[in-house]
Amino acid sequence: MRHLVPRLLRGHLGGLAASFVALVGASALLTALGVVLQTGLTAHAEAERHASASAVVTADRTIEVGRGGETQAEPATEQVELPFELVDRLGELPGVAAAVAELTFPAEVVGPDGRPLAGPDGHPSLGHGWSSAALAPFTPTSGREPRATGEVVLDRGLAERAGAGVGDRVTG
Repeated sequence: MRHLVPRLLRGHLGGLAASFVALVGASALLTALGVVLQTGLTAHAEAERHASASAVVTADRTIEVGRGGETQAEPATEQVELPFELVDRLGELPGVAAAVAELTFPAEVVGPDGRPLAGPDGHPSLGHGWSSAALAPFTPTSGREPRATGEVVLDRGLAERAGAGVGDRVTG
């Protein structure tokens, strides 16, 4: 019995090597799919916000923290920003039709009862600079785009929750 296993392995070296290569390939594929899944789960951009974009450039959402002579990557707890100058540089690249900066900020709208309204997912709402509307497939269905400081556009769901209509004053 003790000599049977080595003889069987020697007789099937091709099958053993093919099995090992298949195992390594399957492991690499699962690792790659895990990375894609993690990226999808941790991404903070709303997919529909960038529906008109061919490419999206984002800042690295990790920071290097030094502890005891070693550095370790940790998730950033604050908003990570790209410099606005980068938008101009990207817009000058050959083949780039336009580069648009998206300014995202926490936004709070107060409802008729005086309480802040959360977003549809229960999280605080985010505001976006109007210039980044070029990235999204949305256009105002009523009213107009903001033209002066202090003017905002609300999506239909938020306007309904706030009890606001076109031309109404909202507070936040």
